[in-house]
Amino acid sequence: ETSMQECHAIASRKASHHVQVTHDLENQYEHKLALEMERYDALSEEIEAVQQRCEGLLEAQQTQHLIAIRNAEVRTKRVEKELRQQIDRLHEDARHNEQMFREVFSVSVMWSLLYTFEWAYIGTGSTRT
Repeated sequence: ETSMQECHAIASRKASHHVQVTHDLENQYEHKLALEMERYDALSEEIEAVQQRCEGLLEAQQTQHLIAIRNAEVRTKRVEKELRQQIDRLHEDARHNEQMFREVFSVSVMWSLLYTFEWAYIGTGSTRT
């Protein structure tokens, strides 16, 4: 009977020891789980903050690019308008120059003909009155 009691006592101590070890392991597991959950929460918040910062930067960059595009379009249209006006002025100048050339050429031809006729008239021996 003593040996039976000793066996029960040993079994009881072992069971108690197993319960204690299991309880300690559960506590360690819960502690590690809590640490990992805190780490996960911190990383999630950090990721969220980085995403928001990136989205903000992308939106700002997109806004800057849209403004730059609009400014470039405005400058391009202004330069195009100025160049078209310059082309129109050059065409008008060319038309005016051609008209002046024709007038000067016409007068020059007229004077040349008159000069030729005058020499021809003088050459016939006629005198002017």
